[in-house]
Amino acid sequence: LSSGGAPLAERIQPFQSLLVEGGARTLQSFIDADLWDEAYIEHTDLVLGDGVRAPRWPFEVGEKIQTDPKGRPVHVNFA
Repeated sequence: LSSGGAPLAERIQPFQSLLVEGGARTLQSFIDADLWDEAYIEHTDLVLGDGVRAPRWPFEVGEKIQTDPKGRPVHVNFA
């Protein structure tokens, strides 16, 4: 999450809330940089075929998960 200069987290002003919606690459960059404090995950076992894979989380997404290993809230909705 940088654009040639300082990382994004060092360039932005303090903020109360930030909602990140985007494609897999955008979401994955925030996950990889550990720049999140709460997640809402929509999950289904339905396979649509070829396409862009969903972001990968640093933990197993399952029905019983309510927090990640660092204690951050994770809300999973199974469709």
